[in-house]
This record gives sequence, C-alpha cells and structure tokens, in this order.
Amino acid sequence: MLKRASIYGMSLEELMELDGPSSNKVPYVIKLCVDFIKIHGLDIQGIFREPGHQVSVDKLASLFYSIDLSLVGGISPTIDVHVVAELLKKVLRDLPEPLFTFHLFDSFCKCLDIDDEKDKISRYRELYLQLPTINQAVIDYLFPVLLDVHHHRDRNLMDLTNIATIFGPTLLRSKETDYFSTHKSAQVMAEFLQYFGSVTKKFSRTASPVLRDRAKRIKKQKKKIIFKAVHADPLTSFEENVKKRHNSDDLELDSTKKVKHKSAQQKKKKKDNHSRMTST
Repeated sequence: MLKRASIYGMSLEELMELDGPSSNKVPYVIKLCVDFIKIHGLDIQGIFREPGHQVSVDKLASLFYSIDLSLVGGISPTIDVHVVAELLKKVLRDLPEPLFTFHLFDSFCKCLDIDDEKDKISRYRELYLQLPTINQAVIDYLFPVLLDVHHHRDRNLMDLTNIATIFGPTLLRSKETDYFSTHKSAQVMAEFLQYFGSVTKKFSRTASPVLRDRAKRIKKQKKKIIFKAVHADPLTSFEENVKKRHNSDDLELDSTKKVKHKSAQQKKKKKDNHSRMTST
C-alpha cells in the first residue's frame, strides 16, 4: 500500500493504491465525501460555495492516510458538511491531471459551438469515452450528487450555474489558466451536467424526482402486466398468455355472474315459500 504525507496532490491511481485492495471503483476519499454530502448536505444553504474551516479540512484529510475509515464507519456525522465538501473540492482540484484531462480541454470547449442538441450530446459522449476508466468512474459517482444538489436548489440556493462555476475550473482546465479558459470551463460543465444522463447513459440515476416517480409507476405497471400474462405458462408465447389471461378473466366473470344469479333465485324461492305459508 502506498504511503505519503498527504492525499493532496495525489493522482486518482495513487489514491486507489492508497486504499489498498478494494472493490470500489473510485478512491475512498471521494466516495465517502460524496456519500456524506448526499445524506447530510443537499439542503444546506451554500453547499460547495461556502468554504470549510481549513484546519478541520486538513485534519479530516489526514485520516485518509493515517487510519482506515472503513473500520470506524466512515466520516463522523458530527463533522461540518462544509468541511467535507471543501475536502472533496480540494482533492479534485489538486489532482496532477484534471478529471477531464488537459489534452481534451479544447475538444470539450468546442462542444459549446455545436448548435444541434443531438450532435452536441453525441460529441460529449465521444469525449467522455476517451477519458481513462477511473476518470469515468469518478464522474459517474460525483455528478449525480451535483445534480441532486441542483434539484434541491430552492433550499440550498445552488443551481446548475452556481455548481458549474465552482466545479468547471476544478474538473476541466488548461495548463495555462486564465479568465477565458475558466469561463469556458464553467460553460462546458453546465452543459455536461445538463446532458449528463444522455452522455453517460445513466439517466435513471440523475432524473428529477418527478421523472423518477413516473418511471417507477411505469415499471410497476409493466411488471403487473407481465406477471399476469406470463405466470400461467412460461413455455407459451407472450401473446398466447395474454389471451389466456383474458379468457381466465372472462371465466371468472361468468362464474361470478352465475353465483349471483343462483343466489338471487334462492332468495326468490325463499320469499315465495314464505308468502305461501302466510296465505295458508
């Protein structure tokens, strides 16, 4: 296992090596920070914008190379969420190679000039797939929580533009940083966040709550239809099973009608007998 004095300035590969043998696809420090913010930070006003206390940030960072946080249940819930958010930003900002890489900076910026939405998304996807696998994994893990922050913007006051302004220069930058490149980075990040689901094919993780609920309802209805149609005989075709189900429903309906009709006849017969007894 790699040992260094600080996690600051380490590459994604070095951070993974620091974690030792693990099934995680992203560095542990990034995973824990993202998970913590997902639970404790979505409704916090100014999340990612408000700085965390630097001494507390450094102290938290030191835990990732001095002890195994997985053995103590992760980051303590008593820690200020701004400290965790600041650590996440600093680890990403101090990567030797930015998450979207130096050599793809110009290519990503050129996406801003594409007018057709489908062409734009297609180009973003091409560039996304050119990134190293670990970079893609970090993007896949980080961006859903950034979008969740945006979905809670009424409470945390952090919309897509604010988030892109903060993370643009952190994740996408050129070797020669200036105002122009910083502005471009923020614009690209806003678009990438907007099209994230289509670009990465991970729409279900980033859909708005309304779309997620709608998707769940549709999925539930489909399961119900499929169960009714296929449950009788898995060896027959779907259409045949649907027909069988309809026939079964018709038989159940006929049976119900017969029971009701028989019950009515019995009541009528009982009433007639009662009338005859009364007349005699």
